[in-house]
Amino acid sequence: MSAHWLTAAALLLLASASLAHGGEETAAAEKTSALSWNFDAVLDAIITPRRNAVEWNFEASLPIELDLGELAGLDHFFLYAHPTLVWGAEEDHQWDGRLYQAWLSYDGSERWNVLAGIYDVGWHFHSLPSTRTFTRLPGQNTGSFSPGSLGLLDLFRLSSPAIRIELKPTDRIALQVAAVRLQPEHGVGQHALAEHLADANRTLLIAQAGWSREGADENRQHHARIGLGGWLLPGARLADSPRTPFGLYVYADARLHSEVRDADQGCSAFLSLSAAAQRPGTWEKRVATGLAWTGLLPARDTDETALAVITEDAGEPSYDARGRRRWRTSAELLHRIPLGDHAYVQGALQWRRPFEVAERPDAWRIGLSLGLSF
Repeated sequence: MSAHWLTAAALLLLASASLAHGGEETAAAEKTSALSWNFDAVLDAIITPRRNAVEWNFEASLPIELDLGELAGLDHFFLYAHPTLVWGAEEDHQWDGRLYQAWLSYDGSERWNVLAGIYDVGWHFHSLPSTRTFTRLPGQNTGSFSPGSLGLLDLFRLSSPAIRIELKPTDRIALQVAAVRLQPEHGVGQHALAEHLADANRTLLIAQAGWSREGADENRQHHARIGLGGWLLPGARLADSPRTPFGLYVYADARLHSEVRDADQGCSAFLSLSAAAQRPGTWEKRVATGLAWTGLLPARDTDETALAVITEDAGEPSYDARGRRRWRTSAELLHRIPLGDHAYVQGALQWRRPFEVAERPDAWRIGLSLGLSF
């Protein structure tokens, strides 16, 4: 047995052992008056039947928030840090520790708040509740994709120095703006950052307006969100053109159905439409849609089942053997089974079709995950 398999097996045993010791002590330690935290860990096995291959990935995440009002008398100021530890096929089977996010925020008003630090714009911009099951941890490991952030730039790595301001003119309307300093190693969509941005100005500007309704009554839970936004890279220029790369997106997410006997059970749906001008004379278009259902199967009231489909056009036409326009499509079906209050197992079936007919993709993949959350 290879060292990779031994390492993965050890991680699986470690995760399983943690289940036996989570209990009340961990739950009690999650929050004090000045400190709040949680811990997430996921071990993934991605199986590609056509190649008879298995890829292992592990990620642990420990977000921590300090209330500086309790600690130092700085009322309404909060300090947040989110370190991660990753290992697996995406990391050449090396351990890598990263500071995913870290910021200082002020949240002392019902009508506005601000934060500055290392920030992932996908956290608050174009964030859809129904995509929660799909959303990957910060390592962006093989086999996971996040419909909740695909209307943006598909940045990797995900976070950069940024400042974000949110204004809330009413309880249901929120306006957000952010300026993000992209890093040289960032990829933007299908393109390397170096193709567009000069070293002198790597600023991303993004703005979004959204309406939301949250809540529940005695018979059902309900939520609804709609919004639109746009981004701009003012320091970049499209090749042979004075225009700057920009993109637009719209989104919607809503609860469609709740069980009468149990408000926690029900179905939600999401939809995102986006377009980006990153090359002269072309628009890169993308549609992401899906459903998420809690308690779909009989006698499995807390299980989560979700389906997402993403299809996109790279802007430059690609055609199949019959001369039909070809879009790239990805689909994923998930089923998550809780194991008590702090763990779950999840199965996934993925299918992908590339732009080019000549490519022979690993079209079908199977994902198995064990997750912990405290």
